[in-house]
Amino acid sequence: MKKGIVLLLCVCMLFGGIGCAPTTDAAEDTSAIILQKIGIMKGTENGLETERNVTRAEALALIYRICGIAAEQQAGTTFADIDGHWAYETIADAYKKGYVAGISETEFAPERTVTGREFVKMLLSVLGYDGITIENAYDKGIELSLLLHKDTKEAVHKDAVLTRGIVATICHSALFVKTPEGQLVKQMLVEKGLYTQEDFGALGCGTPAAAADFSDKLYAQMPQEKNFMFSPLSIKMAFALAANGAEAETKQELLNALDIADLDAYNTYATTLVEKYNAAGVMEFNLANALWVNESKTPAKLQSAYAQKMRDFYAAEINTVTDADAVAKINGWVKEQTKGKIPAIVQNSDFLAALVNAVYFKAAWKNEFHEAATTKDTFHNADGTTAETDFMHQTDYFKYGEVGSTRILELPYKNYVEKADAAGNYSGTERFDDLDVSMYILMGETQVHNPQAVLDDATLARARVKLAMPKFESSFEVGLNDIMRALGAVRAFDVNRAQISGILENQPLYIQSSLHKSYIKVDEKGTEAAAVTGIMVGATSAPPAEPIEFKADKPFTYIIRDNTNGEILFMGAFVQAK
Repeated sequence: MKKGIVLLLCVCMLFGGIGCAPTTDAAEDTSAIILQKIGIMKGTENGLETERNVTRAEALALIYRICGIAAEQQAGTTFADIDGHWAYETIADAYKKGYVAGISETEFAPERTVTGREFVKMLLSVLGYDGITIENAYDKGIELSLLLHKDTKEAVHKDAVLTRGIVATICHSALFVKTPEGQLVKQMLVEKGLYTQEDFGALGCGTPAAAADFSDKLYAQMPQEKNFMFSPLSIKMAFALAANGAEAETKQELLNALDIADLDAYNTYATTLVEKYNAAGVMEFNLANALWVNESKTPAKLQSAYAQKMRDFYAAEINTVTDADAVAKINGWVKEQTKGKIPAIVQNSDFLAALVNAVYFKAAWKNEFHEAATTKDTFHNADGTTAETDFMHQTDYFKYGEVGSTRILELPYKNYVEKADAAGNYSGTERFDDLDVSMYILMGETQVHNPQAVLDDATLARARVKLAMPKFESSFEVGLNDIMRALGAVRAFDVNRAQISGILENQPLYIQSSLHKSYIKVDEKGTEAAAVTGIMVGATSAPPAEPIEFKADKPFTYIIRDNTNGEILFMGAFVQAK
């Protein structure tokens, strides 16, 4: 067993607010693992066997579990080939209720492999949808957001034989499909008493949509029943610091998970981000990096080439600590860089090295809300309850658009400063056009899937909007080990297989644990937020048109984006008013 090594990458972002997609195999394996942990999918003596084909009997049994129903006692069928079969009751029940048909009047073929359209027809029929046929199964699967991955779409469209991995991915998506009564399947399972919210939330059981961007892949892993916020930019930069010290498969897995195709190119890009954000004159925006080595735990020094790269590309400070002062020094630095919004990231000195990234940002709305217009109103929480909370109001021209059932509103931050001369008279306006940052509110019938992709697809136009949205302040924390594993970065967290030997001299490292903390406050003046990632590895003259009403009184997603380069600074969801 290697020594207890801890490499801490803390990414602290205070904001008046993350290259390659994971392979389909990784997505299928992740869905199978999640369903197995919940208890919906069963393994075999050979494991999950995601590459093995699924029989019609197995498909029906899995569908009954995903829908939370048990087979009722049924009279015999005309199918001679199911007598004595382990799935007899399920097949008989499904046949009697019209969910499934045999391949003839006397034969069901329980051991024949199931095809894509067959599976979707069975699943949607068991969920209670009427009129599902082999011919329309694909279209209904697309319409209900059951088929989200490229490979699941292709398999069902071609009516191909399904593997256990493809079936797991479809079933994972099914947790977030609505029943004909309008209830999410996973919520239905909770109300039936078969599972608890924690069963889903503890696993980061988000929508399994095939997200193309790092921010959407992270968003898909977040809990769906409580407020959350994270910083895609800072998580990406933190793990990039680690990737610069990794080799071989470990490095490639990290880069794939981070969507970084070329690490050298990203390092250069990181330099431009540090310079750009630190030079921002209209917003409080500071991006800082620091490296710490715990001299009480190791005599090893930072490798000179690695240290130089951190200085050159990330403007990183190089520091040392001991067991006696590590917690105070690192937390003091974090608190200073985030102006007290993130007071601490380390709890003890049980690490060899720490890589810390901190960002502070605070911005005012381009069009501030009048405090006198703030009133109490009702917010409809994700769990079906309601809560009274403060709503801000203004009617003005905003950029607004719709993508499907998702409504999108842009709230720009102020990127200019009005100047005055010595006598206090207006002397002009200084604009910072290279820093164009906005918050986007995305609100759909349910929580928005792949919000960055939806935003990228949106066409927003200037419209008069009557806006009402809650003031809110929330904190959130989530472990990142399982999330990064789900994105395909596995070896970095394995003490026996990690290949991170490019940071300390003669000292290989692995990521022992990782934690992300965040804070956001949105009020009439603007936005302030913080995020910390700790990785242990140790905004006419004609009469105004009738305004569009945009009342964010139910769960919504928000994105804070630098519109000049597309960087997603923060992403979150507000689903529960306190």
